Formats: sequence, structure tokens, C-alpha cells
Amino acid sequence: MTLEAFQVFADDSYTEEYYVVGGFLAPIGVWEDFTPEWYAALKEPPRLGYYTTNDALGLKGPFAGWCEAARNVRMAKLASAIPTENCWGVAAHLLVSDFKDIFTEMFPEWNDPYYLCADYLVLEVCRFLLFERVVEKVDFIFDRQGKVGRHYRRHYDIAVKPMALGVLPFLGECRHEDKRDFLPLQAADMNAAWVRRREATIQLWTTADPYLRNLQQFDFKVERSWLEKVAKFRKEHAEEIKAYWDRRTIPE
Repeated sequence: MTLEAFQVFADDSYTEEYYVVGGFLAPIGVWEDFTPEWYAALKEPPRLGYYTTNDALGLKGPFAGWCEAARNVRMAKLASAIPTENCWGVAAHLLVSDFKDIFTEMFPEWNDPYYLCADYLVLEVCRFLLFERVVEKVDFIFDRQGKVGRHYRRHYDIAVKPMALGVLPFLGECRHEDKRDFLPLQAADMNAAWVRRREATIQLWTTADPYLRNLQQFDFKVERSWLEKVAKFRKEHAEEIKAYWDRRTIPE
């Protein structure tokens, strides 16, 4: 049996109501085939330097001066470039109100739901691969998040990976890149925004949605009950957790 190397490309999308970290999981070879197709869709006239859903829906940034009809055609064209085989949409998402109720006062250092959603995405993707595929390794490439991204990578390297390697020996590296340079991150942006719109109370439709809806999607919803269990564990083991971090953390 041939071992496969996978990559997850993920981005975040959020409103005051809902928070999502999502994108796509695929073998490295699939991403290599995907990149020229997405690039070709970007460079059709009128050319786009890069894609983000926020810019597309707001007709700003690289979409400044576009009409809605041209925007809609391009979104559909880009979405059609996303592979339909051996590629899975993945997304971890939660209600912001649940996060604020349970975490913001008890754990002020975790006052951004990005950390929890990214953790949940990593662990649920690995759980899927553990039982469904023959995996050499899986790397996680997130869109650049500034200070939050740097903190999450330290958390991944110091806590997530060392604690999980015993049962997830294929867990690879985590890094953050600029979506302008990494085309799969632009597709991740599209999928994360779609999941967030789909879960929102007021739903908006785009011409990319029919293509995204036809892809195999794994939704990892962070339930309030799970948040409560994690919060309880952190409260009960606060001293041990602090000691663990103190032994391994190097000042920035």
C-alpha cells in the first residue's frame, strides 16, 4: 500500500454571530494539479491578482470597478477549478456566543476563537485520516494571521503536536502563509466563507455555492457541550498546564 502525503489549506471567516476555520484537504499531487487551473481562472480577462470572498462580494480590492455580473462569472469559474475527486472540504466552526459565554472570562489568553477552531480542525482531520487513508504525513497551511498566527504555531509546536504524535504519528508541520502567494489558500477562503454563510441566520447566495455544495464536505461543528468539557478540564488542570508551558516556552 502506498503512503500518501496530505496538505490542508485553511482560512478563517467570521461575523459577530459565527466563526469558521475551514478549507480543503487533499494529497499533495492534487494540489499540484489544482494550482495551474486556479491560476488560469484568475488570469482570464479582466485579470485578478488574487481572490478573496470579502473583496469579491464587496467589489473592492482586486474586484474594484467590476460589475456584479462579471464578478459572478469569475466566482463560478474559480469554484469550478476546485478538484472534485480525492479532495475534501473541511471546516471547524462555532457560535461566537458559545465561545464568549464559556471562554473569554475563564481564559482571557484564549480570547480569539481562531485557536479553538484551528485545534478542532487539526484533530478532526487527523481522526478522519487515521481511519480512512494510509497516511505518510499531513501538513497544515493556514492563511497568515499576524500575531495570532505566530501564537497558534507556537501552541501547535509546543502542545498539540507533542501530545498527539503517540496516536497520530503522521502529524506534520503547521505554518502560516500569504494567500496572495499560495493559491490553495484562496480556495480555502472561498470554502470557509461558504460554510460561514451557510450557517448564518441570514444566508447569502453566490455563484460559487453550487460547485462547493457538490464537493464532499466534512463539517466539524464545535458544540457547546464540547466547549464546556474543555473549559472544565483547563480549569481543573490550570497549574499543570501552566507548568507545562513554562518548561517549554521560549520568550519571543
